[in-house]
Amino acid sequence: MIVALDDYKDVLEIDKSNNSFDSILNDMADEVESKIEEFLGRSLEQAEYTDELYDGSGSSMLILKQFPITTVASIKQYDGYSGGEVWTTLVLGTDYERLLYVKESTAVYMDGMAFAKGVQNYKITYTAGYQNVPLEIVQACKKLMLLYYGETRKTKTLDKASVSITMGTTTTTTYDKEAEKRILDSIKKYMAFNI
Repeated sequence: MIVALDDYKDVLEIDKSNNSFDSILNDMADEVESKIEEFLGRSLEQAEYTDELYDGSGSSMLILKQFPITTVASIKQYDGYSGGEVWTTLVLGTDYERLLYVKESTAVYMDGMAFAKGVQNYKITYTAGYQNVPLEIVQACKKLMLLYYGETRKTKTLDKASVSITMGTTTTTTYDKEAEKRILDSIKKYMAFNI
């Protein structure tokens, strides 16, 4: 979770010891955070991404899907087909001189080598995401939760078994789409570059 349940309870002014709506609040938190990540076009929490496919750019730099990049475990280049796909792992000091994370850790740069132009001709395994999600994004999550929760209370659907805002089987909540847009627009600078 991007925001702890107790922090959501604080902003909603719900006593932390009151667990009666925890299940529904957790569902709402999942939807809020999914909405934020969907809008930004990327995951936020730190995770490892294994053998993600990329098109070679023809330059020494390649923008990755997730960021900030913290480590790159391997870069594999497609070397053709011989009874199966052949991938060669690029080696520091042999294939390239050094690997840098550039543009606020959104891209990798291989000094001394270019990513050959091609379609899905690179597989990259790397770790990316925030150990501490930026405060602006945390605040946006809290504001969305407040918006959705406020509308839920108005329509008295909080005690129903299923409350769904954007995903799931039923939609039981409506909310101010303009307010939602303003909240999301406030974190636009964190959007993925390659979506």
